[in-house]
Amino acid sequence: MEADFVTLADLFHRRDEGRLTQALLARAPSEDRVPAMVRFALSDASDPRDITPRSALEAAVLAQIGALHDRARMRTGTGAESAWHTPRSAPRLFDGLAKDGGAAGWSTAQWLNMLQLRHVMPTTRVAVVATIRDEALGLVEWVAHYRCIGIERIFIYTNDNVDGTDALLECLAGHGLVAPIRNDVSLEFSPQRKAYAHALHLLPELRDSEWALFVDADEFLIPADGMTLDAWLAEVDRRPGMKPPSGILFDWRWHVSGGRYAWEPGLVLRRFPHVRPHGGFKSLVRLADTLCMRQVHFPEVIDSGVIVDSDLREVPRDGVWRMPPASGAGGWINHYWSKSFEEFSVKKARGDTLAAHNHAEWSRDFALFFAWNGPETAATLAPPPEELVARVAAEHDRIMALPGVAGHVAAAVAALGPMLARFDAVGGLQAIHERLRPAALA
Repeated sequence: MEADFVTLADLFHRRDEGRLTQALLARAPSEDRVPAMVRFALSDASDPRDITPRSALEAAVLAQIGALHDRARMRTGTGAESAWHTPRSAPRLFDGLAKDGGAAGWSTAQWLNMLQLRHVMPTTRVAVVATIRDEALGLVEWVAHYRCIGIERIFIYTNDNVDGTDALLECLAGHGLVAPIRNDVSLEFSPQRKAYAHALHLLPELRDSEWALFVDADEFLIPADGMTLDAWLAEVDRRPGMKPPSGILFDWRWHVSGGRYAWEPGLVLRRFPHVRPHGGFKSLVRLADTLCMRQVHFPEVIDSGVIVDSDLREVPRDGVWRMPPASGAGGWINHYWSKSFEEFSVKKARGDTLAAHNHAEWSRDFALFFAWNGPETAATLAPPPEELVARVAAEHDRIMALPGVAGHVAAAVAALGPMLARFDAVGGLQAIHERLRPAALA
């Protein structure tokens, strides 16, 4: 099925209407609208007037194909890209994208849309795609960090916030720092899987970047040797004798908090310098080769694509979770999963909501905070490079000084107490912490 994508992409590139129509009819022999859809996709028309959509999703996909035609005509190198950070939404009519399983399940319209997206010529190297909820306390630092490693385009999907995250995102978008996408999603669907599929299918601004890093707001990529990610990727692509990879897996370095209770102001990069062994990774993907992100941690790519780890060792597709850790020479991801118990309680509330709607993988019991935590000793000390942290601190302060930003962060700090008050009925959050904290972390 993946090989078909490469074949059809070549036919699309050569504008071979006859063979492209024939190939898509072979996939959907009962679809009598295939010739009209192909003709529309290969034209420069804005409106598929002679095609009647059979679903709201199909209507949106066809409309995007027309918008891509307009975009290609208007693109001057700056004008079509200047609005990348405009706030937008991913309404519930796109919820079904959460079940995207790649090319095998695409409709004819989705095929043509993805083929056209593949032909958007990138003008930047890397973008970030993230899904967040109630992350206002640390969001400015996270944005500052990714800007400091050379990433200018940050697309953030968000849903059901109660801590002021939405207002902070809109403020940051107004300063050209992020592109917020309000993800209105029924809880029977995974918000993250929906967001990743929406980004691949219906976020054409993402295709202005060659690569996309799919991470969460507690994950901070640390590139190799103090380089920007752009510079490191340029070296990877120049490496002799190596096929350009379609995806790169960066191992987690799991940062622990010693089981501490309270949130404190300050950079996460400095508050939690200790680590413990823990598997896991997240991925940087070459968008032209990526079919879907249903696995969340790694991409499903074209049949001829290669996935590597950060040491640039090829990763077998049937052994992604069995690969030994990389050396870290190519970089890694600092994962601040636990932070303080107060911050973890906010994470737990998010997971509880999903777990209650048949997403058991998001269940986060309070005991897990301690089970996945660890002591802070001389042996566990592994802070990020201080030169990078200093640059992040300076960028953080610059962003905080922008109009409106500090006020929204202050509102998030003020919201933490009322959010934690939901535990008062069971004795309070601190009582839960004291009851569960193991002696090793006391």
